Amino acid sequence: MKRIYMDHAATTPTDPKVLNAMMPYFSEKFGNPSGIYGEAREGKAAVTRAREQIASAIGCSSDEIFFTSGGSESDNWALRSVMSRSEKKHIIVSAIEHHAILNTCRHLEEQGFSISYLKPDANGIISEETLKAALTSDTALVSIMTANNEIGVIEPIAELSACVKAYQPDILFHTDAVQAFGQIPLNVNTLGVDMMSLSGHKIYGPKGIGALYIKKGINLEPLIYGGEQENAHRAGTENVPAIVGFGEAAVMAGEQALNNVYLKELRDCFIDALFDSGIDAVLNGSRKHRLPGNINMTFPGVPANLMLMRLDIAGIAASAGSACTANDTKPSHVLIAIGKSREDAVSTVRFSLGRMTSMQDIQYTVKTVLDIANSFKS
Repeated sequence: MKRIYMDHAATTPTDPKVLNAMMPYFSEKFGNPSGIYGEAREGKAAVTRAREQIASAIGCSSDEIFFTSGGSESDNWALRSVMSRSEKKHIIVSAIEHHAILNTCRHLEEQGFSISYLKPDANGIISEETLKAALTSDTALVSIMTANNEIGVIEPIAELSACVKAYQPDILFHTDAVQAFGQIPLNVNTLGVDMMSLSGHKIYGPKGIGALYIKKGINLEPLIYGGEQENAHRAGTENVPAIVGFGEAAVMAGEQALNNVYLKELRDCFIDALFDSGIDAVLNGSRKHRLPGNINMTFPGVPANLMLMRLDIAGIAASAGSACTANDTKPSHVLIAIGKSREDAVSTVRFSLGRMTSMQDIQYTVKTVLDIANSFKS
């Protein structure tokens, strides 16, 4: 049976070009980049090139890119480091952030910091008015994701950042762009952000590698103390193969983000086919301000776990939400935040499309979903 993968928001397969770029750095070009001999210089050059590739993809300087183990580490570093050096005690985040942000905030609350969790509207959008109302003279940091990992809604980051800077220029603005990278164009200058979290495995790169963009002039507390790696901000021998793969994937991600028309067409065909069938289904989140490959649908009365098992038997991989909460029995905090009932939240499935998704995949998946949903109704 052919498998149809519809969970690209959880992770993506490593692109063959990315893998080919990585392979020499496992055994042939294995030198430690911190050395001064030839083998070491090869590794250092590879890390430098990857840093430049990622910087180019988001419109910043290469010395503003710091490698991490992934998006969660980048999020943790941004929030915890800023607050460790700030005299202010207030942070603002959205209520629909990834758990890497939310759980870090809960930890910071235990340390005595105050957190405001902004509620989105029914479409999942954080408004400027909501953000303005939360800003205070004690606010040190605002962190709002570029696009939501569950419902795919794209937030108005440029407008929100401008709102913050107009209120107080020294308030730092961080955005988790892990889901957005490779789906929509990203430019840190256009967005007006001070920090941005990125991850390799969401853009057809390897797992276990990410980056944090830190605007020049912002001096964060080092993440790991030790050697001088990452400009003395994250000690430890660099994961050269993964960094090389991330750089290669970033080049393709930047190019793909400029032209995702095909993915949008597939997404819209999927949504329209379900609606045209007359089945009881609801699209969650704004349709207009939405990632090209995200479809988050509620099927009232159809338990998501049973839908997913039936889909898996039919050869289709989908999810009920974030991969990071796949074993959590609680309803999605994102769906609850946009006003969904607990019953609807546990009847919601996310389909996320990717480069290899075909129209035939869409047609088969839609037919299978309809068969499953109708079997529950009958």
